[in-house]
Amino acid sequence: MPSTHKKVIVRKMDRDSVSGYVSPAQFVNEGKLELLNTAGNVVAMDLREIKGVYFVREFGDSESLTRKTFTSVPAPKAFGCDCGLKTMKSSKGSCPPT
Repeated sequence: MPSTHKKVIVRKMDRDSVSGYVSPAQFVNEGKLELLNTAGNVVAMDLREIKGVYFVREFGDSESLTRKTFTSVPAPKAFGCDCGLKTMKSSKGSCPPT
């Protein structure tokens, strides 16, 4: 049976973070995020105070939120090509892989 509340870490503008649970269907109500914190209290935070809401598997995943780079480089979907035209002008574009 799936859980009706999802684990989140809320990063605030003042670099503080709050762990808790939200209902994915309706966690924003009247401009406030409603969060059930780990102590069991319902906390309503103004959206202007929030930098990000991260859905996590475990609350210990907070160090992964600080990673700013990708772990791998995605494969290119197109290759660059340079075409010479009869008018002696060069045109640059992209060609899809074959």
